[in-house]
Amino acid sequence: MRVFVALPLPADVREKLDLWLGPIRSEHPGLRWVRIHQIHLTLRFLGEVGNRTVEEAARILEGYGSGPVRFRIDTAGTFPGRGGSPLPSVYWVGGQWDDAVRELAGSLAPLRDDRGSPGSTKRFRPHLTIARQGRYNEKVDMPDPGPWTGTMDRAVVYESRLTASGPEYSVLRSFGLQHVKRATERKWG
Repeated sequence: MRVFVALPLPADVREKLDLWLGPIRSEHPGLRWVRIHQIHLTLRFLGEVGNRTVEEAARILEGYGSGPVRFRIDTAGTFPGRGGSPLPSVYWVGGQWDDAVRELAGSLAPLRDDRGSPGSTKRFRPHLTIARQGRYNEKVDMPDPGPWTGTMDRAVVYESRLTASGPEYSVLRSFGLQHVKRATERKWG
């Protein structure tokens, strides 16, 4: 099964993002838009792995004790296309994330993916993918969203099935991120 671990976007922020995206999707229907209910922050993509790896991920998530991840979404961006293409490959939104998101991604890094490789947080850039360029021949300049703040309080191990109409995600395991009092509290808003 094709597996990844992610933090789903809370419903209230997902609704705001959906309203913001509405006119942009209408103006650029050729982009491959991520279904709004599937938007998430990927912590670790594992690829085609078996139940053993899923259970290892579950053990890590069960033992995670740094609490929910707070965030502020206020930036839109792109990742470059392959092979020197002037068109981007991915459109994303992001902003500021609690240090807990990097800690959580780091705790999953030792898991081996379908190539036998451990993960790395060196190039980890928390973001929410909202669209892929696909075969669309135009670069879209998106305005910055929000700002919207929220808390991601659940980590999920997903199975992703690729279909002709796009990926379909199934929850394999879900874990609440327990609230803990942090020594330093950042103001969000």
